[in-house]
Amino acid sequence: MVTVKKTHVGLKARLIHSIKCDEGREYERYFSVSFLPPKNGLEPCVTAGCLEVSKSGGGKEFYNPSKFYEPETLEQAVASLIALLAAFRAYKYGREPYQAFHQTMNRLLELRPKIAELTQAYFSTMKMIEAGEA
Repeated sequence: MVTVKKTHVGLKARLIHSIKCDEGREYERYFSVSFLPPKNGLEPCVTAGCLEVSKSGGGKEFYNPSKFYEPETLEQAVASLIALLAAFRAYKYGREPYQAFHQTMNRLLELRPKIAELTQAYFSTMKMIEAGEA
């Protein structure tokens, strides 16, 4: 028997942060993260995905996220992204994977202050969204 979990469906995401990645002829694409607070018995979740914004105006946007209801699942996704970053760095710069992995981990340590600031900012934004202030 399959248990269907009540999830957020069809909601306009409240973006916390977006990073422009690329643009095509019709759309600009952003890596974006958002927070969906608990609502009507639904669990809170965070999302990460691609926001596509029409270059022709008119407010046409599409957000295709992955939803994360548990920190452990998000942790697995982050680990996969870190490994992808290291593998891509090895591929792009002609390095051995172990070298690229260590370089990536060292770079993440350098980014520690920035990550700490983002953590506080994201948490504050989540609380504001939950309170209906954002």
